[in-house]
Amino acid sequence: MAARAVVTGRRAVAARRPVVEILGRDAYAAAMADHASVVRPSRLGSQLLTLVPLGAAIALPYLAGLSHPFATLVGVFGFLAFRIFVVRFGLCRDHRRGIVLIRRGRFTEGLEAFERSERVWRARPRLDRLRGVLLGSATPHRFAVLALYNQAYALSRLGDGEGALERLSAVLEEDPSMLPARELRDVLLAGAGLHPEVGQAMTEGATE
Repeated sequence: MAARAVVTGRRAVAARRPVVEILGRDAYAAAMADHASVVRPSRLGSQLLTLVPLGAAIALPYLAGLSHPFATLVGVFGFLAFRIFVVRFGLCRDHRRGIVLIRRGRFTEGLEAFERSERVWRARPRLDRLRGVLLGSATPHRFAVLALYNQAYALSRLGDGEGALERLSAVLEEDPSMLPARELRDVLLAGAGLHPEVGQAMTEGATE
């Protein structure tokens, strides 16, 4: 596992105070509601890549000499079986479990699930990098980075701002394009008093 950037100095000390105490429960809830687990694809190019494994699965039976429409059916069902049993219930099992747990408010268990998910994908960097072509995944972010972001989200909901900021720094170091990580970091820094103008804007917005 790659070493994580450690947040030090004034930022880390200030983050120890729970954000909810600084912003107020209503403002905090409104701010955090926008930073649920990252699971949705958002790029057309990534979505088009998911057609590659489907096309390959359909082509293979034809290359093996099977005739239409039986070859098409074999390819489609083979692809679905791969997506369900290998990807969904295999490689992404802990990732999906973490999402369910966090949505149920079980943040400690969700954190543990995403830590396991990160270990799974750190051990398979090439597969994670080629997830669109090999796994049919449309997410624009690597699963290891998603797991790290979701750990930060869980920690922020548990009141561990320092731990959340540490992971968010690591996320942005690996994937500077992840906008939700940057936004969540700003929410936590606002609660720590480092960005008072952001915190004020969130508080005013939550009371309207």
